Amino acid sequence: MNSMTDKELFYGQTETILIGEKVATEDNRPLLEYFVRRPDIQRTSYLSVAIPAAYQVLEFKPKVEQ
Repeated sequence: MNSMTDKELFYGQTETILIGEKVATEDNRPLLEYFVRRPDIQRTSYLSVAIPAAYQVLEFKPKVEQ
């Protein structure tokens, strides 16, 4: 994740970690260890699996009521 920016990422306000189904079913130990070892991630954060992909959840646009 740090490869996309030259700044240090801060996860102190992270409430949910969202991963896709493919990542969840593969060897995801390095990814999970990354988050577990980060001292700035709260231990109360949720780990969620999006089916089929996390980006689809993030791109979702709900209909606005009028």
